[in-house]
Amino acid sequence: MSGFNNLREMNLDPNTQVKLSYSDGIDVVHCHGTHVEEAVEQTDVVEKVAEAITTLGVNIEGEYGGNPLESLRDNMLLDDYPRDYSGFTDFVANVIRENFYEVECIEHHTEQFDYKRGFTTLTANFKTTVGDILANNVSYLTFSGWEASVKTPAGNLSFTV
Repeated sequence: MSGFNNLREMNLDPNTQVKLSYSDGIDVVHCHGTHVEEAVEQTDVVEKVAEAITTLGVNIEGEYGGNPLESLRDNMLLDDYPRDYSGFTDFVANVIRENFYEVECIEHHTEQFDYKRGFTTLTANFKTTVGDILANNVSYLTFSGWEASVKTPAGNLSFTV
């Protein structure tokens, strides 16, 4: 049973905030300056973010405020979508990948082991509510691998979906 089903059974206030976090990384050679781009291409973080923001739409907020999908629309980065409603998540993932530094919904950090080798981690942090997750019948597969945390009357509940 997924953690989201557990949220349903807990009968929490629909306005209760849920924090979602997804992170992945790779070993890199950072001295060439392409390590972040390599992490974007070789991890599934961009795809996971695209799934999350297209599934919950306007009901998700970035860690520092604002809705990532609305931000993409406001910056006219989704204007080339053919509006046939097929492959929208893939289209959004490509837009994020191509405009990684402008979109600013995924953080990157590189731990340098020496003058050329290291590990680059990409992390996405979002906020939504219990009500939005339950109302949208969010699929377990959409958020598989995400860390979720929510405050409950019994304390903080954290789980991996």
